[in-house]
Amino acid sequence: GQSNHNYGLAFDAVPLRNGECVWGDKEPQDAELWEEYGRIVRECGGKWGGDWQWPDKPHCEFPLVNWRKLIVRGNYDPGTRTLISLDGTNRSQLV
Repeated sequence: GQSNHNYGLAFDAVPLRNGECVWGDKEPQDAELWEEYGRIVRECGGKWGGDWQWPDKPHCEFPLVNWRKLIVRGNYDPGTRTLISLDGTNRSQLV
């Protein structure tokens, strides 16, 4: 499928408590961890999946570029995960 994950523009993560993943949010302290995670994502300019109509709390994305436009224009090479400037002179590899 096509997703911001495929282009290094999104990732999933979970908060930790005492070295253990916190997957749920039923306990008040768990919900607070997720809200803090979302606050940090937004503060860094990202979009948090927990704000969506159908929440996906581990998901966050930083849509600095529109991957669909890159593919249409031919400015993204998925094999090397490289963005190519419109004039073709600059290449940036996504990590």
